[in-house]
Amino acid sequence: MADASLLLFAPVAESGDPLLTAVNHYVFSYDAYGELPEDLDEKQDAAASERLLYRPQSILENWCVPATSMEGAQAALRLLLREMEQGYCEPLQLSLLKAALGYFEGRPIQ
Repeated sequence: MADASLLLFAPVAESGDPLLTAVNHYVFSYDAYGELPEDLDEKQDAAASERLLYRPQSILENWCVPATSMEGAQAALRLLLREMEQGYCEPLQLSLLKAALGYFEGRPIQ
């Protein structure tokens, strides 16, 4: 059963917030990658990584507009927390944080 704190990451058919959709896609893709067999060779792993991870991560790393809903802002912050708890510190966190803060402050964060 899924952790209740990850419910904001559940795939949605159509959210009104593009950030929420992007966060959900990212989480779904990374979870799918994590479910791949552990015995993939280096070439297979690289291909799976490129196919599953590159685009959703690139979208969030380059995100530059505020969230448009409370759900999108919460999802961005929740993903940021998850990433930081796993020890990752990349441009993705900065983009997510700026998007969420932009929502709360009502302006783009530079």
